[in-house]
Amino acid sequence: ALKDYLLKSDYSEGVEIYYNNPALYDKWCERRLLEIAADSKYTAFGFDPICAYFYRKNNEIKTVKLILTAKKLGIPIEMLRERIVTYA
Repeated sequence: ALKDYLLKSDYSEGVEIYYNNPALYDKWCERRLLEIAADSKYTAFGFDPICAYFYRKNNEIKTVKLILTAKKLGIPIEMLRERIVTYA
C-alpha cells in the first residue's frame, strides 16, 4: 500500500529506483536533497543557506572518503562513478 501511495507522489522516481536497484537509491536521495538545497544559495538570510552549506560539505566529505577507500582497496573507477553524487 505504501509503494502504491508513493508512486503517485513527487517521489515516484525514487520508488522505482529503490525497487530496481537499491544501491542507486542512496545516490538518488543525496542528489534530490542537494537539488532542494541548491535553491537556498540565493537566499541572503535565514537558516536555508546554512543547511545548504552543511549538506554540500557533508556530500563532499563523503565523496572524498569514498574515493580514498576505493583507491586503497583497488576498486575500479567505473564502480566508483556509480556511487559518487555530483552536483552543479
